[in-house]
Amino acid sequence: MAIAIRLVSVVILISVLVSPSWAAEAAAAAGSLEIGGSMTFERRDGEFYEDAEANAETRIEIMPRVAYFVARGLSLGIVFEYAKQGFDAGDDETQFGIGPSVAYYLGSGERAILPFAHAAILYQKYTSIGDITGRSFHLEGGIVAMVGAKLGVKLAVFYKNDSFDVEIIPDDPFEDTRTESVSGGRLGFTAGLTGFLF
Repeated sequence: MAIAIRLVSVVILISVLVSPSWAAEAAAAAGSLEIGGSMTFERRDGEFYEDAEANAETRIEIMPRVAYFVARGLSLGIVFEYAKQGFDAGDDETQFGIGPSVAYYLGSGERAILPFAHAAILYQKYTSIGDITGRSFHLEGGIVAMVGAKLGVKLAVFYKNDSFDVEIIPDDPFEDTRTESVSGGRLGFTAGLTGFLF
């Protein structure tokens, strides 16, 4: 972990020193296109995330995003989600999500770093036993450090509030199935790449 943090710090430092000063300005200009994504690794436990046998969960999540800058610094787009998670007992689940997103970038031509804030609402589907659908409200804040004229490294802190509708199938065949809603929050760190077409 310490080596990874040092490598990220070196990348940011180099980006500030060698990136064109106009890169940040042009990247977030109206009419630019943003294509990027991030990857998150999580180790989760607790009542909301553990399975029935109290097995903890490991999760890897990839979130690509495509957006268009409608005004200086303001982009509207679509975010996709693919997640693979497994419990200690060996059971696996796959999650898919899609939804609208909005982001705002701060910055000027004097710097090669773009601070940003991002929000999205994801509509999700689990491929697991039973029928599980859900929604996730996603907030993210961080920086994009330009490492070239059109490419940046994204580092951010995120918060997600997940809400899932779970269809419960009773053991008694004479009882009707029912739907229960459960929710929980997640706070973490994510990193990725962002490309700008302008």
